Amino acid sequence: MALVAIIFSAIILVSIILGKGLFFKTYSKLLIAALILLLSFLVLLFFTAIHSIDVLDNAKDYGEIGPYGDYIGGILNPLIAVFAVFAAGFAFYAQYEANKQVQDQFKIQQFESQFFEMLRLHKENVNEMKITGYDSVIQETLDNEKKVVQIVRSHNTKIIEGRKVFVSMVVELISCYEFLEEIN
Repeated sequence: MALVAIIFSAIILVSIILGKGLFFKTYSKLLIAALILLLSFLVLLFFTAIHSIDVLDNAKDYGEIGPYGDYIGGILNPLIAVFAVFAAGFAFYAQYEANKQVQDQFKIQQFESQFFEMLRLHKENVNEMKITGYDSVIQETLDNEKKVVQIVRSHNTKIIEGRKVFVSMVVELISCYEFLEEIN
């Protein structure tokens, strides 16, 4: 019964490792070596179990089969210990990978936090911007008889705040460009 449980456990373990690729890349040398070792162990265990079953059936005194139990225990205990060491190593490796992912996620979160903080500061700076601008009002009076042209300019002061500052700056830049074009 123990033999059947060990065989099914080994089959389930191999199918999990192959199916999900947890610790091995597909067809890696380590996977092939592990499978060869596992299969050789199962073959050895199978032949030992068959021989032990024959001895158990033919035994008249169960004191005679004690060395067989010692033999099986002597073979299985180191193998189980080796598998336990590999399982612990895999657990440490999985924890290492998880810690690396947490660190990467923390770096991304820290970057996002800094980015949105700088965006908030930029928005506050834009909202606090103020410039004083002027609206030019041009009135033209034409007297056709005397051909006199009178141009009256007046400047109305206005305060521009927030995002509208950029629109005003663009308008002023365009006006300066057009003025320079007229001069040249």
